[in-house]
Amino acid sequence: MLLSFFRFNFLTLMLLITLIAAMTANRKVSIPASGLFKTAVILMFCLITADGIDYAVKIAAEAGQFQPYMVRTRIVAGTIAYILRPVIIMLEVLLLSPSSMVSILCLAPALFNLLVFLPTLRGSRYAFWIDEFAAWHSGPLHIVVYLAQLSYVVILLAFSIRYFRRKNLKRSILVIAINMQALTVAFCEYENLITGYVNSVTALCILEYYIYLALIYQKQMQETLMQKERDINKSNLLVLRNQMQPHFIYNSLSIIRSLAKRDSAGAVRCIDSFSEYLKAHIGAIQTDELITFEQELQNVKTYLSLVQADYTRKVSVIYELKETEFRIPPLSLEPIIENAVSHGISKETGIISIRTERQDDRILIVVADNGTGERDPEPIMHNGIGLENTRKRLELHCGGTLEMENSQNGTTVTITVPLQKEMI
Repeated sequence: MLLSFFRFNFLTLMLLITLIAAMTANRKVSIPASGLFKTAVILMFCLITADGIDYAVKIAAEAGQFQPYMVRTRIVAGTIAYILRPVIIMLEVLLLSPSSMVSILCLAPALFNLLVFLPTLRGSRYAFWIDEFAAWHSGPLHIVVYLAQLSYVVILLAFSIRYFRRKNLKRSILVIAINMQALTVAFCEYENLITGYVNSVTALCILEYYIYLALIYQKQMQETLMQKERDINKSNLLVLRNQMQPHFIYNSLSIIRSLAKRDSAGAVRCIDSFSEYLKAHIGAIQTDELITFEQELQNVKTYLSLVQADYTRKVSVIYELKETEFRIPPLSLEPIIENAVSHGISKETGIISIRTERQDDRILIVVADNGTGERDPEPIMHNGIGLENTRKRLELHCGGTLEMENSQNGTTVTITVPLQKEMI
């Protein structure tokens, strides 16, 4: 009898074991509707046990091994199986749309089927009956179990149409597949074309949807982690910009203050330039978007105009711009120029060169000064904030890099910016 049970339910058992293994592997993961899946597995085991007992008794009776207890056994097993079949399909519907309103509506077919088949335990012949030789006979209301299952198939079809209209194609394909599988096996069973696969197909449908939900959950977790990473990067950029903003302003105000002691007219011109500088600067620090190199270069030129207004030092700038049609993060070049002006020029006359060129799929921006390459300990700490922030912002914004090389002939800073795909 045990061998007959495994032979009759082999495929269904393999599918349920696979489902249990998947649920065990994901026991610490909050897969949606996990409770419904556990209930479905328990009911499936009850169903295949009832079907297995009914099948074993039937085979024994047909083989001439009839015993009086077989009649009652087939009645109980058959009643349980017919009651559970619509319930399990109902759980599939709830898995696809576990809303409270759908749950209430889905109870009706299964409840009506229960009321039809339950009286069989007390001898009613309306659903089915077992004669004194343990042979099965259909009753006038036996079709109710098929109508109940068909009603759930119709609901599944309605879900597939709804998902299709919402253009949720991936979920639509799944719902349509489950719907067609359930419809096909119900039709074949009712017409006696292919029998004995109802439980297997039901278990397959449950397993399919569990795998789908597990994949959806994994995708949602990945999207959540990516969003958190984007939020962290955005917060980092905001912190970095807030660190840099006072540094620029203090340097510029220091230049204006120095000039105001000697040349009031020049100081006024510098204030006008500083106003333009702030106007462009405030717009730059309020965005996370890349800006054109020309925009960043204009900010640099405005700053240098303030520097060149200071007659205590003469600063010359050499531009070798072979490439200008690209984008960089705002405030990428200016901190480097400030670094060269403040700490890279130790002579009365300083020279700063700004060069751009293209190498394969990237742009190189090279800023060099003719200082001694020496740095006092305190300026290194102060100035390092701007350069380190610039390095981080380049990496976070566009995957760029910043490298600095000191020598006795000056300092060279090289920025590498990957070209955008549409520019390659």
